[in-house]
Amino acid sequence: GYYHIKVTSGDCSVQDSVLISISKETNFSYIVNDKTITLTRIPPLSDQFSWDFGNGVTNNINPNPTYTFPNDGTYSVCLSGTGIPSNCISCANITVPGNYTGSTLGGVGIEQRVFGKQVVAITPNPATDQCLIQYPVEFVPERVVLTDMNGKQFSVHFTLSSDGCVVNTQLLARGLYVVMIDDGYNVLKSRLMLQ
Repeated sequence: GYYHIKVTSGDCSVQDSVLISISKETNFSYIVNDKTITLTRIPPLSDQFSWDFGNGVTNNINPNPTYTFPNDGTYSVCLSGTGIPSNCISCANITVPGNYTGSTLGGVGIEQRVFGKQVVAITPNPATDQCLIQYPVEFVPERVVLTDMNGKQFSVHFTLSSDGCVVNTQLLARGLYVVMIDDGYNVLKSRLMLQ
C-alpha cells in the first residue's frame, strides 16, 4: 500500500508518498489428473519451502512435486516458506479424482473443452520437447496458441499428422499453459504442463 512519510529537521520538512508492494512467494499452479496432482511454484519463489498435501504427508525436497492421493476426497494442499508469515501461506482445495487445473493466483482453472462428444486430448501431459494434440476429425486447426500463467501468448509451430497435430515445445519455459486450437470458426481449449 501507500505510506505517507514526513521527515523534519529543524525548520525544514519534506513529505512524500511511497508505494510498497509485497510479492507473495508461495503461489502455485496445479494439474489434477484422476488422483494425481502435479504442482508448480509460481515466481517469485522463496528459497526454503514446504508442501503440505492436506492428508498428513509433507514434502520439502522437491520444489515442483507430483503426488498421488491414496483415497478419494477433498484435500487442502498448501505451500509455505521458511520465515514467511502464516497469512502468506497459499492453499488450494483439491478434490480427487478429477481432471482440472488451477492456481492460487485466482480463477477456477481450465476444464478440457468438449467438441461434439469428444474431448481434446494432449499427450504426453506433462510434456518436455513436444506433444500431440488430438481433436475430432472434423476439426482442422489453423493455429495453436499457448498462453502462460502471466498471460504471455506464444503462437507455436505445429505439424499435422494422422493422429492430430504435433507441437514443438522445446523453446518454451517450464510451467502451466492454456492451449487454444483455432480452426477459423471454433476455438478449443485445454491445458498443458511443460517440465
